[in-house]
Amino acid sequence: MPLFSQERGNNDEHGYLPYIQEFTVGQNGDGGEDTYYPVRVSMQNRENQGRIDFMQVFRRYSDSGPSVHGDHKAGLCTYFHGYDGGWDGGPQRWYLSEHFDSYRRTLGASEIWSGSNDDPVIHLRGGGYFYEMRMSCPFSVTIYLQETLIYRHNPTGREWYAVPRTLSEISSVANTGTAFGSLYSAAQLSGSQRTT
Repeated sequence: MPLFSQERGNNDEHGYLPYIQEFTVGQNGDGGEDTYYPVRVSMQNRENQGRIDFMQVFRRYSDSGPSVHGDHKAGLCTYFHGYDGGWDGGPQRWYLSEHFDSYRRTLGASEIWSGSNDDPVIHLRGGGYFYEMRMSCPFSVTIYLQETLIYRHNPTGREWYAVPRTLSEISSVANTGTAFGSLYSAAQLSGSQRTT
């Protein structure tokens, strides 16, 4: 791209985030417009467990979303960076470096789970909201629209569940700091996971 160009090409602007996935959380009219659903991001670079990766979650305020939210639904721009450890004893860091919402809050929380299930998980508003995710490494996205068993530790039998949370249950916009831990003020909740 020329140094003084008035235009910004998509490839130039996001050169370090070449992997893109677009998805919708829930459906318009399903009643989920005030619920935040766990979105699990599985990075496909376990052999590089010490490498810092970058992620952006984005939506324009006019992108598709619940019809009950009118024309100006909600905008979101976030940037994360960090690494997921890759194994039980590996170090985990996942930082939120930028976060902007407009009209409505769309990012409810974010974290990295502990143990062998150490993918980053973000809670995004449902009801048919459209999102675009870009990353510096290949990845896949899994959206949990209902409470779902994610991981069972053998031989202890301890279980981790992804649990959607209502607007009133989300207590912070997003955690920041060296590592994500407990996301909610209620003592019985441990992030988006429910353990047994």
